[in-house]
Amino acid sequence: MDRLISDWVSYCSSVQRFDASHFISLFTLNLNEETLNTLVSCCGCDSKGVFDRVVSVKEHGTLESRPYLYPLEKNKGTPDQLVTLARAELAELRKFCLLIDDEELVNIIDNVKLEYCDDKNKLDELRLRGDTPQYWIEEAVGDYIRNNMRNSNNWRGGLSEALYGLAADYYLAWYIEEPLINIAHLNFAPYFDFWKSGGEYFLTEDSFYVSSVFK
Repeated sequence: MDRLISDWVSYCSSVQRFDASHFISLFTLNLNEETLNTLVSCCGCDSKGVFDRVVSVKEHGTLESRPYLYPLEKNKGTPDQLVTLARAELAELRKFCLLIDDEELVNIIDNVKLEYCDDKNKLDELRLRGDTPQYWIEEAVGDYIRNNMRNSNNWRGGLSEALYGLAADYYLAWYIEEPLINIAHLNFAPYFDFWKSGGEYFLTEDSFYVSSVFK
């Protein structure tokens, strides 16, 4: 058994303590079905839902020559397809902002201009801007999820860290964790559809930029 997998089993059973970051690469390992079942068995009655989503996400991505999971190029969407998928994702973000009663974010979403951006450098530059609606929403979603988990056992932090480490993507991790979240109306499926088509986006105060990870 891989040492990291062994550490995870000890961590979940409270035999040994680890910092959650120790498991950042756990799901990037080459895992067979039996081992993956072992990893998610800590989720109890929700383990089947988590298992199915890990399998689906990994089937739609590749780790070849990359530290993190990357969508398969054969599934890449056209600009028009990505814009359509992005609209569905933006609608989900708006629902969430209504849920937490954040009028400022709802107003921003209602008034942004959705733009397809061919210049990948532009999105990279925007990500360097810390104080933007993109990060306000991401932080709010993360806080809300942590406060509404059905199970707050000691392994929760490690699982979240490991799922984030699969693709370095919080929204994709939350899609996988969705069976564990005690909020029926949070829906991350539109984000998964967008991600597996090669989509990426960035939300500013006045624009919702959509692009493709593929050139």
